[in-house]
Amino acid sequence: MFLAVVLVVVGFYFWMQPKFYLVLISDDQVMKKIALQPGDRFTISFVHSSELHRWDDIFTINEQGEIVLEKMIMPSTGPGTPTVLDPGWRFKIENGNFVYYDIDKTYNRLVYKVSSISPHYLTVHGQTVNLVDLVGDWQNVTLTVVRSIF
Repeated sequence: MFLAVVLVVVGFYFWMQPKFYLVLISDDQVMKKIALQPGDRFTISFVHSSELHRWDDIFTINEQGEIVLEKMIMPSTGPGTPTVLDPGWRFKIENGNFVYYDIDKTYNRLVYKVSSISPHYLTVHGQTVNLVDLVGDWQNVTLTVVRSIF
């Protein structure tokens, strides 16, 4: 009997944990849903259109289901890089890259215009998705988080 109660309590605990989906939308159509838990990270990588180098934006999902920008990694400073750190942000050079971290900027959604000229990739749970292949060349893709009811 005790084991049954423990199993029910543990099962209820895990069932009650927040469950979220990262939803990718294009043209008002859901293109992909990826299950996430608070604290899970994902990266948007793209080739900077004028510098022609890869940049990485690293995000996490908080307990409220918001998208949080944690870190930006780029090989050089140029168009689009912060020239002054916002309060709380930190900066370092690591492995030859410029790294902005402790950014903690929250978003309800992210919107990207993707193209084969400057490809964007989503990496989450070790899997990488080419966003141009997913939604098409010169299309908008919106990333948002929704809470699962189960």
